[in-house]
Amino acid sequence: MDKLENLVRNKRQEFDQAEPPDGHFERFQYKLADASHRGKRGINLRTILRVAAVILIIVAVSFSINYFNLLPDALVKESAASELPSELKDVEVYYTSLTGEKLQQIEHLSTSKEETERIRKQAMLEVDQLESSTRELQQEYIASGKNERVLDAIVNNYRIISSLLDHIINELSEQNNAERTSDQPS
Repeated sequence: MDKLENLVRNKRQEFDQAEPPDGHFERFQYKLADASHRGKRGINLRTILRVAAVILIIVAVSFSINYFNLLPDALVKESAASELPSELKDVEVYYTSLTGEKLQQIEHLSTSKEETERIRKQAMLEVDQLESSTRELQQEYIASGKNERVLDAIVNNYRIISSLLDHIINELSEQNNAERTSDQPS
């Protein structure tokens, strides 16, 4: 630290030579006063345009979500599910877990990745259509004053999904068995 202090003391004249140009402090005071006056002028046009742009974006996004039905299905499903009876919720949980198990079984039975992907896409397309129909039925069930026939239709949709996946599993099992028997020497 002593070396640094000695260096600064010895070179003090070199450090003190740089003075601001004439009028520097006056220009600084003028700019400072001008900046404080600008702040007192009121609302800036740029600020108004920014606020208007934000409001316009919020309105446009809200309109788009409502018009194009961009809400995630999970949110729609959750709001509809809150009004469903607990028995129907239990049925939904059961069939959802059963569907997951059957999709894993389909994946296990598929002999190649391409076949797995093709079958899975086709199965998911069918399942998604049936689930969409089920969500519509759930909304109709709530709107109809909890009509028992609509409730039966919802449960029937879950059964159809399960039987569709069972059919795919059976087809894959038969195909795998046929391939095994043809591969065995006669």
